Amino acid sequence: AGGVLTLQFRQPRLIANRIYATAGYQHRSDGRAVSAGMGLPFLSLTSRSSLTTNVYDFDGDVLRFLEGDPVPNEVLRRRYTIGRLDGALALSASTAGFVRLGLFSQIRRDDFLDTSLVASTEFPHTVTAAVGPYFWASRASYLVMRNFRSFSREEDVDLSSTFLVGTYAAPTAFGYEHDGFGLQGNAGTGVRLPGGFATLRAAATGLVSGSGLDSGTVRVTGMWVAQPSRAHTLVVLGQLGWQENPTPGEEFDLGLNRGPRAFYAHAFTGDRMINVLVEYRWTMLESWGDVLGLGLAGFVDYGGAWYEGSPRRTGTVRLDSAPRAAQ
Repeated sequence: AGGVLTLQFRQPRLIANRIYATAGYQHRSDGRAVSAGMGLPFLSLTSRSSLTTNVYDFDGDVLRFLEGDPVPNEVLRRRYTIGRLDGALALSASTAGFVRLGLFSQIRRDDFLDTSLVASTEFPHTVTAAVGPYFWASRASYLVMRNFRSFSREEDVDLSSTFLVGTYAAPTAFGYEHDGFGLQGNAGTGVRLPGGFATLRAAATGLVSGSGLDSGTVRVTGMWVAQPSRAHTLVVLGQLGWQENPTPGEEFDLGLNRGPRAFYAHAFTGDRMINVLVEYRWTMLESWGDVLGLGLAGFVDYGGAWYEGSPRRTGTVRLDSAPRAAQ
């Protein structure tokens, strides 16, 4: 195993106290990634315009796992480059919310080759482009809480009702195998409840051709948080996910720090996903010398991922038992 070198630069207000700039570089034993970006984002709800550009380049291995085997079932070399330009104008903007209309364009290269063939086979080289409008609206709502994501500090919890929908052209003239169009969208809302709040969010992307859906991803997330006092918090989180022809390496991947936390990394992979979490948190000490907080948490996890047509694979862990997997 080799080491990892990571360099990162980010300045949110580098030019005229408004224009951000980012740059990043990561080198690992199995590849490297480079990124850069600059632009004027929407700095507040009342901002009237934005214009941003970002570039990302990756050349490295992608590991694909199957049915809980900790050894990769497939190792592919991926060469991926994407450049994106995004601009938008606010049709209305105030502290109560906004309505924005935007246009994005991108150029992308994304190719894969089995690592065993890299030395003997010419690497494929495909380039696609896309351009299209999007509509984005939000009605602002925020709730102030403590001891939710961090200790002691007041935190703004976003309960805004938002809606975004966009489409883009994907004809063969832009490098695609078939004429089609892409779709993207997300929507969500939140409500205040006695002693807490609840949120529901959904996001979807897809590429449609003459023969139907070529690829796509849908994810739905719901959360309920109850905080009868600053020292006690109950969190209930649920997620559902669905994919069609996911890009290699971007399948749902649960275990360890994502999904059932008592399972090893890559314990559950696939294009179908479910995850449910119930967690109780006791804040024992909010702040000691403004440098230390202390808390205790207990949780119950249930979730898993599997491929369409394969047996459903899920697992759970309880506080009074060892982890167990279920088919």
